[in-house]
Amino acid sequence: MDAQSTVTTPVPQSSQRRRPRRWLARHAWWFAPLVLLAAMVLVLWIQLLRIDAQYRAVLVRLHAAGMPTNGAELNDFYRRPPAEQDATQAWLAALGAAKTADRSLSPALQRLLAQTADPDSPPDPPPADALGEPPVTEADLRAILQPALDAAYAAQDHGTQVRYPVDYREAFNSMSQQTLTFISARDLERMLNADANLQADAGDLDGAIRAIACGWALSQTFRHEATEIGQLVHVGMASMVQATALRLINHHPLSTDALNRLADKFGDAAWNESLVHGWQGEVAYMLDSIDVAPFAGQEFELARPLAPIYRLCMATYLERTIHVAQRPWPELLACGKAVDEEFERRHDRMFPPARIVHEPCVSGVWVFSNHAARMAQGFARTEGLLAAIAARQWIDEHGTPPESLEQLVPAFLAEVPVDPFTGTPLRLKVTDAEWIVYSISADGRDDGGRAERLNGELLPRDIPTVLKLAPAP
Repeated sequence: MDAQSTVTTPVPQSSQRRRPRRWLARHAWWFAPLVLLAAMVLVLWIQLLRIDAQYRAVLVRLHAAGMPTNGAELNDFYRRPPAEQDATQAWLAALGAAKTADRSLSPALQRLLAQTADPDSPPDPPPADALGEPPVTEADLRAILQPALDAAYAAQDHGTQVRYPVDYREAFNSMSQQTLTFISARDLERMLNADANLQADAGDLDGAIRAIACGWALSQTFRHEATEIGQLVHVGMASMVQATALRLINHHPLSTDALNRLADKFGDAAWNESLVHGWQGEVAYMLDSIDVAPFAGQEFELARPLAPIYRLCMATYLERTIHVAQRPWPELLACGKAVDEEFERRHDRMFPPARIVHEPCVSGVWVFSNHAARMAQGFARTEGLLAAIAARQWIDEHGTPPESLEQLVPAFLAEVPVDPFTGTPLRLKVTDAEWIVYSISADGRDDGGRAERLNGELLPRDIPTVLKLAPAP
């Protein structure tokens, strides 16, 4: 048979069409997952682009409102005061002197300082290795503290406009420097309180008031501190000096002029301003430290790709809460709690890796409502102290305590002191021995001025200011 007679049987077109289908069927086990993976990557990429666009839109709005969003902007936002008002170097010299004095105190002198600064607290028992120490006196204590006290009084004359040297671009690297500043400030505050008590006991009431005024000025140098922990130091030092002032009022007869000087000093507090400064700086500080803060440790490596979620979360949280912080008391407390609860519900709906980067918004010191409650506590203590000063002036003039806060207006107070937790006047309780004005604190319950703190509670039951009516023994 020759080649021309060879008959070629044509392959049906249907069979030709089936061959690619068989190939796909044989290779689908690896091709389908590849397509699925590519689709997932595309969806994730689109989501990240959407998140980044939302984040940048939030930053644009924050910048338009003049809010700092990173360390460099914080440095520009918290500039040094004008040269003629800048008291930074004077207060830094005082803090340095306090640090030197603290290092020179023996354990026995440290215990004497603590007891002198706060005579109402129970003294700490001496450690076993200190029982053989020679006795110390108040003169020994004053000899060591005097250089620090002189430096503080000199700094007071320069005012309270201070920009402590912190480079916020360094973020967590500068935390140790901040901590040292805070510790030195706390030590100097204790020294000034001790000096006030020593001078009052020696009969020098003008010297005691000067020490109290200096302690209050020191606390006010932290009014513009751009971190939450700095504002907590501010609240703590203010509470310390307010307790010393109340002790002076309760245990020593003060003239009308002396009481007016105290009222003038404590009347310059600006707790809303402190709240705004501390909180906006804190969240900007966290935004700038995104690559350090939430990913420290091998267990968080899984969450690192989710950093854009954290950025958007913190920027949105800042935008929401910073506007809340500018509202009046107590509205800002209620609104802040609502925002925190919203972010907590959002956190609970997230899958575990995303929760890691969302955690700072819903736990610990980063919760806005906790920060606002602490600042409200400082506000309430200030209002209570001003009411107590006015009540002492009323008693000196009328011989009996006032039966209501309204009686103190306008002769001794410009307006009735307000409870920042309720927006209503502070509560009043009068007994034979005490005139107690108090805030009902964050729990919203009137506990009759009881100041104990329940287990797990951020603030005490009530925040009382107690004016003694009977002479001190």
